Amino acid sequence: MRPLFFIALSAYAALTAYAANGMPSRPTISQLPRTTVVIGGAPDWMTTASNALWIANITLKEVERVNAATNTVSSRIKLPGIPCSGITYGFGSVWVPICGPKGAGSSLVRIDAATNRVKATLPIPPANSEGAITTSPDSVWLATADGILSRIDPATGSVRQKIRVARGSQNPVYAGRAIWITSGVANLLTVVDAESGRRIAAIPIASKPHFITAGGGAVWTIGQADGSITKVDLQSKRVVARIRANIPGFGGDITFGAGSAWATLVGTPLTNVDAATNSVVKQWYGPGGDAICFGTGSVWLANYNGGIVWRINPTSPELR
Repeated sequence: MRPLFFIALSAYAALTAYAANGMPSRPTISQLPRTTVVIGGAPDWMTTASNALWIANITLKEVERVNAATNTVSSRIKLPGIPCSGITYGFGSVWVPICGPKGAGSSLVRIDAATNRVKATLPIPPANSEGAITTSPDSVWLATADGILSRIDPATGSVRQKIRVARGSQNPVYAGRAIWITSGVANLLTVVDAESGRRIAAIPIASKPHFITAGGGAVWTIGQADGSITKVDLQSKRVVARIRANIPGFGGDITFGAGSAWATLVGTPLTNVDAATNSVVKQWYGPGGDAICFGTGSVWLANYNGGIVWRINPTSPELR
């Protein structure tokens, strides 16, 4: 995530674009009913658990906990550095990779979800600042070096297994008893058995696959080269659809919920892809975007540059 700010310029162009016959501009995010939660700083990666939204804030160097019942920040947890490479929940904790200058001080922070306090700072550095982290029933998974997926034991806080994956792999997600991790360098999606740690598939994915999510019996990835969204069937481990979403570029995010894949990019903050038809239902343009999460029955969308998060009802008629 952490977008290049020049991308925001494309939002202005999109908002002012009119067809030659004078048709109105494309829909903007301001036209979509939503609840605004003021966060401050630069809200980025998000996850949901314990009836709360947890946000990794880049500039404030903290994690904010948003009470889903009141849509207000209930706690701010200070971190020992800049949060990067995602955020996830598991084993009663929120896990946040930390990036230090030139790698110094990079680590993995564990926050106790019951007390809202840092429980441990583990000397396990993320591979880079644009990755992700995920959990399976017995482990935490993080890319810790180029081509290395590390399996972390939550009981001991140590790396119990290192799996060699494609160079440039950095975004894992758990689904269907497997870890799926993308590599934009190799144009590949590697599948690792979550029990044995054995590689079980390598799926070619075009156009630099990066951010990833799972849902609806599939894994979904954004291709940063052309802005397409690729759908891979969990069972067959084959590409079943490639959707032209037109959201290319650095940054962005994707999540799944309520029968749709939801993608974001600065300047095109929200794209709704119907999982049944594998087609773009609607897109919204304008300021906002860069991180997205589905949970507590809602789509949570960050306005990275605006210091706010929007909560959107996925059943709203305007989304269909």
